[in-house]
Amino acid sequence: MLYNIESAYALFFAIVLIALLLVFNKNKFVIYVSVFGSLFLFWSTIVVAVFYNNYIIFERHYAAQNFVRSSKFLMNLETGDVKYPLVIDFSCKLDSLNLTFLILTALIFFVCTISSVESYFHDEKSLQKFLFLLFLTEGFTILAFLTANIFYFYVFFESVLLPMCLIILIWGSQKRRVVATYLFFMYTLVFSFMFLYGIVLLSTWVPDMSVSSLKYFLSLNFDQERFMWICVFLAFAVKIPVFPFHGWLPEAHVEAPTIGSVVLASILLKLGGYGLIKFLIPILPLATLYFRPLVVYLCILGSIYGACMASIQLDIKKILAYSSVAHMNFAVLGLFSLNINGFSGALVTFVSHAFISAGLFYLVGALYRRFSTRDINRYGGLSNITPVMSFFFMFFIFANMSSPPALSFVGELFIFMSFFDINNSYGALIFFIIFAIYVLTLLYNIRLYVKVFHGDMREILYKKSVFCEKKILADVTLIEFLIASFLVFVTILLGLKSTLITNLILVDSKIILNLL
Repeated sequence: MLYNIESAYALFFAIVLIALLLVFNKNKFVIYVSVFGSLFLFWSTIVVAVFYNNYIIFERHYAAQNFVRSSKFLMNLETGDVKYPLVIDFSCKLDSLNLTFLILTALIFFVCTISSVESYFHDEKSLQKFLFLLFLTEGFTILAFLTANIFYFYVFFESVLLPMCLIILIWGSQKRRVVATYLFFMYTLVFSFMFLYGIVLLSTWVPDMSVSSLKYFLSLNFDQERFMWICVFLAFAVKIPVFPFHGWLPEAHVEAPTIGSVVLASILLKLGGYGLIKFLIPILPLATLYFRPLVVYLCILGSIYGACMASIQLDIKKILAYSSVAHMNFAVLGLFSLNINGFSGALVTFVSHAFISAGLFYLVGALYRRFSTRDINRYGGLSNITPVMSFFFMFFIFANMSSPPALSFVGELFIFMSFFDINNSYGALIFFIIFAIYVLTLLYNIRLYVKVFHGDMREILYKKSVFCEKKILADVTLIEFLIASFLVFVTILLGLKSTLITNLILVDSKIILNLL
């Protein structure tokens, strides 16, 4: 069975074993261990996905009922009240929702491992430490997606913070990396204490902290549910981040190394969205309906604000950081439409943003390695001498604008349709808002691409180029070409075959929405 705890432990210890080998190994074998270990984790996740899809897809319909029938609780004979023994047990459950994020995590971290080997190949000690932290981050992330216990989700949700902070602090690109690490750490930690406080309160009301127990045993009055909703929502809103809890993200992206930015944008932001879908909405449905208008307004403001701020930035990474704010707020907007199209659109947007942001941040890192600057005013005319990189950058820019056949187009189309499912007048209002957001998105994306790759080639680029001694400006390396091509292929494939995602999460989305 895929539900047993042994599978999760085996996966986690495999990751830890690889990480320990990276630390104690002192030769080039570290490269083979990291690459093949990451590849093994990716393909093992795919095998689990195939097995899940073919054999146990129907078991999820009956899991909750079986839990209720098999649960035993104690009665206080004097008062007749139900008394639950507190159980905090690490349990895992595989469903179509976390399976989607597990595949995404394994794939992105495999790409990051290959890129890390290329970036730190000549610095063996740095490579070992970096890969150790990278595998540690992957292990905590996989366990966060896999656990069915809200307490252990909090544990792994917070555990990801430490290795990511160290990556930014040690390999950060500029002097403000300490400030960026501090903001990232404090924003996440402070608001997560509210989450922890909510979990402590929940432990007094339910027999254990599993999702099934919380769904079927939790009985709160409306004021209690609203307070719990605020505690849980704040932790996830900061991680996504929902406006106005986004202050840490631009700094973290700008100061993080290229791989750190890829992991942050592609995976760690999705932990917040996963938490909303897995825990907040199904466990606290009445409070979700109550706060829904507020979240919708915040997400609309966040999408507009992120697009406006991206339009005036000069640092390329900061442009992409505010772009992430806009896209993540738009995804949460679809999620809180609370219908099947909105859920599908939000999940597709989460997945598409992971691949598109990974491609953009990776290419920006390639530019920075060559020219040691991210100021768009110092660039220009690169398409004349780097046509391959220009093509890849153009593809991801258009995908970032949600142009077909990219997967992002499908996600935003579903979100747009979700508000017409509510009522036509509301849908018409959202249409004009989405149109305004799209115009702003078009503005900053086209501005970024034109500034960097078109116009006159600036002399300072030749002077700053790491290839200036050979008088040759390299286009892309073989590793860069393979990684960018792979991300382009996956983005187009899923855009043309989006049912690979929507069909996978359809049943679980309906189950969640039926609880509202």
